[in-house]
Amino acid sequence: AQVDSLVRGNGVRAFRIHRFDVDPADDSLSSARADVLFSIYSATLNNQSVAQATAAQPAMAVRGLRVDTPPAFSYDEIPPELARVIWRLSEGETSRPLAGSGGLQLFERLTASEGRPALTAWLQPRLQDAADRRFVDSLVTTLQLEVADGAVERLRSAMNEPIAVNGETALATWDGGELSP
Repeated sequence: AQVDSLVRGNGVRAFRIHRFDVDPADDSLSSARADVLFSIYSATLNNQSVAQATAAQPAMAVRGLRVDTPPAFSYDEIPPELARVIWRLSEGETSRPLAGSGGLQLFERLTASEGRPALTAWLQPRLQDAADRRFVDSLVTTLQLEVADGAVERLRSAMNEPIAVNGETALATWDGGELSP
């Protein structure tokens, strides 16, 4: 349900990246790979999928093409110049060939069903972080945890040799205990 909410909200998107590494010392290879990616991109404009367009290329031409599906990301999590290009893509649409990350690449926006695993991978650590914060907050409230004034500075000073915490008062107290120096 939460992944479906991400899809409906349209604030997080999933992409498949088709990438050729480029050797700057080999202009002919770079040019050939750019031609292959442009051919694939052009085929997608005629309603072919990237997979179909790639399959139509000679095997030699696509050698070294890597396909990655990273976790999804929000607009703010990617460089602005890249975001302006790929955020406009509709589901199933492919970007023009772009230079970056040491190579040439096409970004293919995944459909909602294709992107579910990437959206889940993006969402999972955020939900876990929120659950952890709620748990810690409930412990702090339930156990009436109080950190003493100056406790952080006292602990930081203990990180230097010789290791000793200044003062005699407790660093923190809670219902049923305390953390002594």
